[in-house]
Formats: sequence, C-alpha cells, structure tokens
Amino acid sequence: MVRIISIVALIFLSSATKVSSQAACGQRNTPFWPWHVAIRHFNQDPDVPACGGTILNDLFIITAGHCVYDLSGNEFAPSELIVTIDRPSDKSTIHVKTIVFPYAFDVNTFENDVVLIKLKQPIKFSDEVKPICFTEEIDIIDANSVTIAIITKQSIVDNTVKWRITNYSLCHGTNHYIFNKSYNHSVCMGHVRATDKFQLHRGSALMVQQNHTWHLVGVLLYTIGPNENTATYGGGLVLAPYAKAITKIVNKHLTPRISNKKCEYYNRIAKENAKGYFSPYISMKRKSDEFVMPGCVGTLISETFVLTAAICTQNLERVILWKDILNTTHYNEFHVYFHPNDVYRQGVALVELDRTATYMEYFIHCLWTNDEDPLTFRTQSKHGALFLKFEANVQYRPEEAVIYRMEDCSPFTAFLICKPGDSLTIKKDNEKVSRIVGLITEQVEDCSPKTALNAVSYLDWIEETVWKNDVTK
Repeated sequence: MVRIISIVALIFLSSATKVSSQAACGQRNTPFWPWHVAIRHFNQDPDVPACGGTILNDLFIITAGHCVYDLSGNEFAPSELIVTIDRPSDKSTIHVKTIVFPYAFDVNTFENDVVLIKLKQPIKFSDEVKPICFTEEIDIIDANSVTIAIITKQSIVDNTVKWRITNYSLCHGTNHYIFNKSYNHSVCMGHVRATDKFQLHRGSALMVQQNHTWHLVGVLLYTIGPNENTATYGGGLVLAPYAKAITKIVNKHLTPRISNKKCEYYNRIAKENAKGYFSPYISMKRKSDEFVMPGCVGTLISETFVLTAAICTQNLERVILWKDILNTTHYNEFHVYFHPNDVYRQGVALVELDRTATYMEYFIHCLWTNDEDPLTFRTQSKHGALFLKFEANVQYRPEEAVIYRMEDCSPFTAFLICKPGDSLTIKKDNEKVSRIVGLITEQVEDCSPKTALNAVSYLDWIEETVWKNDVTK
C-alpha cells in the first residue's frame, strides 16, 4: 500500500433544519443518481477524475473541502470552479458564486474536510436532477453500510458501491497508516489489502436509504483499490456533527434578510431635508467634544439604534440628532452594545436610544447585505451646514477591510469632513435610502488611502441585536 504524507497528495483538481426542501428529495426513479454532480477546475486535465458533489437544493452543492484546493494547498477562487450535470436530458455547466466552509478547514490535517458551494444560477430539477435529503436526524452511526456513487472520469458515475462500515479503531489505524495522521468524525468502509493503491476519488455522497428515501450522511474523502478504476475501500467524513452549521449557512443564504425587509419600509417613509443647505446628521457628544463641531458621528439604522465606532462611545454623554440648525433632539439615556469579539473596543458599536428617533425619516439608513460580490463605488456625505463634503472612492471585498481614498482632500479638510463613526454608503438605483458598506473607526488626519471596518461582516450580529424581538422576522 502506498503511504501518503500529506492531504495535499489527495488534491488534484488543478492540471498544473432541512436544507433539501425545494423538491421531493431523496427519490430515485431513474438509473442515474439524480443529486450527483461533478466539480472541477475550469482548466482541469480531462483525464483527471473530477470531484463528486451532492445537490442539497437548487443553489447549494456539498463536497469534500480539499476539492476546492490545488496541489500546493491554495484555495481556488469561486470563478475557477465549475459544476457539471451529466444526464441524457440535462448536460449543464454551472458556475460557482461562492465557497463556504461550515468550520475552518485545515488542509494539512483533514480536519473539517467539507465545504458548501453556492451556484450562480439555480439548478432546474427534473426526474433526472433533484436533491438528496439531508437532516440532522439521520446519522451514519445508525447504519451498517453506505452506498457511494464514485466518479472515475470527468463527470460520469462509473461505479456504484455499497460498502460495510468498518470498526472505528481500524478506521483510525488505516488513516494513520496512509497519512501518518487521522481526523475527527472519520468513517471508513469496505475492505483494504496491503497491495491496494491510493486513488483520487473524492467528494461523493455517503448515502443510506430509509423508507425508499435516500439520505446524505457523509462525504467521501478518498478511496483505495487494486487498480485506478476499481475501488474497494474508502474513507470519509461523518456529517452529523456539521448538520446544524450546514443548515444555518444554507438558510442564511436562502432566507431574505430582515435588513432588506426593513429597508423596504425605510424607503417608503424616507424624506429629504427641505432646507437643502443643511444635511441632517447625528453627533455623538463625548465629554471632550465641542457642541457644534462633533468629534464623532453616527448613523441611524432603525427606529432606535445608531451605528457608530466603538471609540465614539467612550465617555459618551448624549446623542444629538440634527435635523437642521433649529431642530435638534437630545438623547441622554441610551444603552451601548459591542461585538463580543471586540475586546479592546476598537470596532463597531450600536447605541440604543431610549425612545424612537425624532424625524427618523430624514436620518434613516439601510445596511448593505451582499456579502459575496466585490463592489467599487463613489460615496459622499456632509455634516450639517458645513460647506465641505466628504467624497471618496471605495473598494469593498467580502471579508476584507474596506479601502477608501478621499477626493479633493487636504490634511485640514480631511480632519473636518471625515469623523470616526462616519459611514461609507452607496445608494441603489431604485432606492431613496443609502446603504452602509463600511464604517470609519479612527480619526483621519491625512489624504492617503485608508481602511474602514467592513460593516457587512458584522451583519449577523447587528441584525440579532437590533431586531432580536421583531415579530416581522
């Protein structure tokens, strides 16, 4: 048997709640496995077996985590991967929108070797193409054997096997013999001999059938057999420990965000200030700040919540809503929330006012909710009657800091027009209300390109804090 030192030797994609609720899941009425797909790098050698994948619903595929890595241990960009369906009535190629790991995957140890792939276009279901069933209730631990559809060519299932699950200790021993290590939640199936060879078949579903319905219980990570096209033994990952995380991810992507629901309402009530020379703004008055010239600002994102920088809440005395020079509302009672991971109070903060914001229709903003696609835009804002405007070009990338560069800038104007707590916003063509993409958390003192906090990465926490008791969710 060939001894493999690292998981990287497995990886050869490079040539150099229920989640299955959109169709009758788990029903097989044709000779084909209707939920089986192939995943490959767009430039992959046709002679290299593709990774198998399994349809969870019309937008999500599940496969082995190492299927989205190259030989050097580098993760592929979503744009480099394609998903293929190969049926007599459907030979589709679908591009990948995003890649989501339920838990952090370690490419060197096999740990958490499972990934969700979200597609750019939904799959069209038919008798030959439909999802498998996947729930938290069905566990591989209750089965004696599993069925696996193994890909041995680019996108064709050549071999379906039913293997008996081996002893847990034997499984870990085999993993150690092959890889010099094992991994948590492992499962092994079939029979292995000393002369067998390691194979590149991976990503396919480990399936069990209950009451004429097929259920997903694991993911295939590797196979072993006497020759390249004959597999007699396999190792995989049990999915039961990941079921809640997988369901949460899928539901998050398929369920409309409450931020968007609220934004529909805010767009209906939003108004522009009749006094065009004055731009309504919110000042966060700290003990050391002047009354007229704020050191910090905030942005109203609901009837009672203001989004600002955490440093703006240090020694915060009051929150002042400036509709215009003659109409201000002071809030001396409030509650401040910090993100649980922001130990040093350098990130984002939410300030809950003790009553509904006066003239909220002039102040309200929405949240940007697209956490998958990059964005480049120009933003501008103004505080009160100040004759200078804050204008900047902004670059947003998912899960990265937001980069912005101010225009028509000097060190003096930068200090005046850009404050901690300022939002970097964009307005959609069909909306009146601007959406927050980034948040400035430090005082700006020069005109060089700067980084702002990625507000989108805090979206789950913001929604849970602001609308946790909202019945419209």
